[in-house]
Amino acid sequence: MGFAALALNELTSLLGLLDHCSQDDPAAREGAARLRDRVMITRWQVMRAVERMGADRDAAPSASIMKLVWSELTQDVIRTGFELDCPQHRDRWRYLELDARSDTIASGSSEIQRTSSAERVLGLPK
Repeated sequence: MGFAALALNELTSLLGLLDHCSQDDPAAREGAARLRDRVMITRWQVMRAVERMGADRDAAPSASIMKLVWSELTQDVIRTGFELDCPQHRDRWRYLELDARSDTIASGSSEIQRTSSAERVLGLPK
């Protein structure tokens, strides 16, 4: 969960950069606002998982789901910034776009995380 908190801080920083790059485009500002909402929802889920851990309850299901949500949200934020092609921050978005591709692979691919969550959290059959 500590990693999720650090990742959310990084996402918040990227949202500030995204706001700067989308300031002249109403549609891009709307897209950035939707991403900001998703980051806030994710932040609430992280806080919920931390509360579970503090109450000595199992937070493993939350961690599995959070990894999936975080990695895909990070890619969505970065992809949006990359597609805006903001001249002032173009090189940073390009670097982030290449780097973020590994987020849905590291610590288990998104497909594995979905399968794991379906079986362990939802109790669905294999």
